[in-house]
Amino acid sequence: MLIKYDPVGNEIWHLSYNPTGNEYCTLSDMKTDESGNIILTGSGDNGTVTIKVNPIGSVLWSNTWTDEFYWGLEGSLAVDSLDNIYLASNIYGSFDQVALTKFDSNGQKLWSTICGNETIKVKKIIIDNDQNLLVLCHKFDANGSLIFKYSKSGDFLWSANNIQNYSDIAIRSEERRVGK
Repeated sequence: MLIKYDPVGNEIWHLSYNPTGNEYCTLSDMKTDESGNIILTGSGDNGTVTIKVNPIGSVLWSNTWTDEFYWGLEGSLAVDSLDNIYLASNIYGSFDQVALTKFDSNGQKLWSTICGNETIKVKKIIIDNDQNLLVLCHKFDANGSLIFKYSKSGDFLWSANNIQNYSDIAIRSEERRVGK
């Protein structure tokens, strides 16, 4: 359930939403865009579910990530300055991996790619000052971290394999808005 409150704690509206075909949905991340819309993602029994809700509580669109070979699970979101939405979702196939997907502001999938070829789980996705994507993942086999960098068009740029198990990732910028 999503609830919006005013500054003094009075409920403005609430939304209970479960996409068709899902017996359950669990929330794993939530962001807002430049227009105040709320983007939520989580796992449902049909894959990774991403929902966009406007500021008055109406569902604008909903997408479920799954394909022929992989099953979508929970994920992490980032929203760029043009309100494009990036979803780094845990997926299960022959082993656990991460899918990186870009949606436009209307929920249309622009591209999707699989990150790496190891057993990993996404922790966080952020956008840097050049609008590139940084995806922090946990490595199960080595109990460490892996960072992937992709361009905004989905091109792989580099990865960093770390022995330590990092829990968060950040960039230094005076230009970034709080909460993005």
